[in-house]
Amino acid sequence: MTPTARQRAYNLVVATGTGMLRNRFFKWSGSSLIGHVVLIQLICAVPLSLMFILVMASEGTLTVAWGLFVVLLDAVLFAIGAALFWYTYSKPLIKRRGYK
Repeated sequence: MTPTARQRAYNLVVATGTGMLRNRFFKWSGSSLIGHVVLIQLICAVPLSLMFILVMASEGTLTVAWGLFVVLLDAVLFAIGAALFWYTYSKPLIKRRGYK
């Protein structure tokens, strides 16, 4: 029995996703505070900053000061959030499971 196109697409997504999670970058980002901060900045802060800047530019309210304020605010807030997540969830989980 040959797999359907839907099954092939699902298998490709699963294989790619699990391969990405075994990447050295994701292992590092899941096992250190700096890694958490970098990963959260890349996944959350950069896209959110770009979205706010594009919205302000389309409304005509974007200035250099507002752009820098948005980027700085997003970076600081998500860094604090990543540190809180590291100390309250990830670090105790790593310690409890004995990974380090």
